Amino acid sequence: MRHAAAFAVAASLLLAGEAAARSCRPTPPAPVPEVAEQVWHDAAEFSFLIGRDLVTEEASMTLVRRLRALATFDALRAEAAQWGAVQGRLHAAADRIAQLRGVVAGLQQLCDELDAVSFDPAAPFDEATWNSGAAYLEQQLDVAIAAAAPVVAHLLVYADVLRSSAAGYALGGHAPNLLIRIGPAPEAVASGLGELAARWRALLSDLQNARRILPVTPERPSERPVLAISAAMTAIARVAAEAHALSAARLDDAASRRYETGDYLYDQCPMISDRQWVALVSMHWANRNVMGLGGGVAVSDLDRPPGAEGMMDNWQFIRIGLGYWLIRHRADRPTSAALDIRLNAIVSFPLTLSPTDGDRPRASGQYWRCAATDRPDSIRLYNPHLSEARVVDTPHDTPHANMADAGPFETQYWRILRR
Repeated sequence: MRHAAAFAVAASLLLAGEAAARSCRPTPPAPVPEVAEQVWHDAAEFSFLIGRDLVTEEASMTLVRRLRALATFDALRAEAAQWGAVQGRLHAAADRIAQLRGVVAGLQQLCDELDAVSFDPAAPFDEATWNSGAAYLEQQLDVAIAAAAPVVAHLLVYADVLRSSAAGYALGGHAPNLLIRIGPAPEAVASGLGELAARWRALLSDLQNARRILPVTPERPSERPVLAISAAMTAIARVAAEAHALSAARLDDAASRRYETGDYLYDQCPMISDRQWVALVSMHWANRNVMGLGGGVAVSDLDRPPGAEGMMDNWQFIRIGLGYWLIRHRADRPTSAALDIRLNAIVSFPLTLSPTDGDRPRASGQYWRCAATDRPDSIRLYNPHLSEARVVDTPHDTPHANMADAGPFETQYWRILRR
């Protein structure tokens, strides 16, 4: 009978030890969906257009003009202007947290050491070394939390003001611009950043809870420390997987910089090189060249066939940053002249030539951007003073160029020709 009782005790200890050993193996985290790459594109483009695309106070693109009417606009602009830095800090925090897999491995070792003495108080155990190892792992968690907490707080503020702004924007019932992209829809950006913010908030909360489980004080004989470490390991493994998923599809540094500087907008003018002298020709007026005539701008015949020597390459496109071009004219005058809008006009806004400050514009009418069309060899031209809603046009009944409402008209299609 004594043997049977002893066997039962031994069996129970063996089973308990196996249970404790199993508890030192964290539950593998379930697959975590990545944040879609489009979320990062939309957030970067929207943040540039709202927070960094600033030329002059009187200039505003369509998206800015519509959002400016909302009470949340100033807060939205302030948050958008900081998105590049916030995004970088989010990715750095995600990388640091993803590296906490090393903490899980360290906790695994501590758990195994405790497990060895849980049911054998006589087993050797170096408590000082154990405590030192535990303190190091706790410090790594503290560093990760300290890096993530302030930037997640910033993200939550941006997501909140963006949600409010998108709701107000939706009430305006704005029709989409099917000809020229004014930027990503605020509702889509708010949805993507809202999901990102919610997941980061949950991740940070889980990480802080895992940290609260620690420190664990060794107890012999007791399963409590083993179970506590196991719970922390499982939570941290899950958080590390989530952190990786949150940044896995992020933009690389070069793409992020192109959005933050507006350089991505130059892709709309793939046929133009910086400081290149070209002919700007109308696809409506039988490919006539745009010429500067007196105080106005009109189209007239090319003096040579396109591509021939001596072609009227009288326009120079100069990159001036933020996706804008200065379109200088080869004018015979003492000061440099560039394409501009005659702003004293009431309806038609004819084009004109006006002086510049060297390679820098003097007015918002001298900042120009390209918009792609349905033809690979043509573009539309617009500027921030009148926004994307108006583009360079040549009316059917006169060759004089002006700014007109954007529409699906051949009079608004322009080609770039160069020798």
